[in-house]
Amino acid sequence: MKIITILSAMLIFSLSAISQDNDNSLRETTDVQTQDPIVSIPYIRVERMGGGNKIFDIYPTKEEGVLKAVVSQFNFHDTLVTIFITDTPETEPLFTAYHDIVSGKVSIIENTSKKNSGLTGTWVRYYVVNGDMKTEITNPKIKETLFEFERIITVNMEKQVTETENKDEE
Repeated sequence: MKIITILSAMLIFSLSAISQDNDNSLRETTDVQTQDPIVSIPYIRVERMGGGNKIFDIYPTKEEGVLKAVVSQFNFHDTLVTIFITDTPETEPLFTAYHDIVSGKVSIIENTSKKNSGLTGTWVRYYVVNGDMKTEITNPKIKETLFEFERIITVNMEKQVTETENKDEE
């Protein structure tokens, strides 16, 4: 019984120490097999369900001025497509928003009292993912800015589909 009490106390202490960690930028864990540190980098996940279905993640790259979008679902088909987005005057607001979001410079949560009466048609959810933590972005201004990522993904994916269809016809 003493061992269970001691283990419970250690678990509570560990959990309280984790909850006091306010650094939202990088989380480090250890690979179970190799004991090497694994650093998780925060990224943005976009999930559009219903009409215009698409699921993709937006990651930083080692190259400055380039973000990487990995599309895992498009028009109800599982896929794996990587699209690189470069920082241009047109995409600069997206890059600013992305970096502000993952670095915690802007509030991504806004308490909204509106409730969906039913899930019909299409709906989208934006998340910040950091390690095993997934936080929904509810700030309408940020969501409006992030919508541009969806447009870029849609244009690129439709372009790839058209190119594939044209190759098939040749």
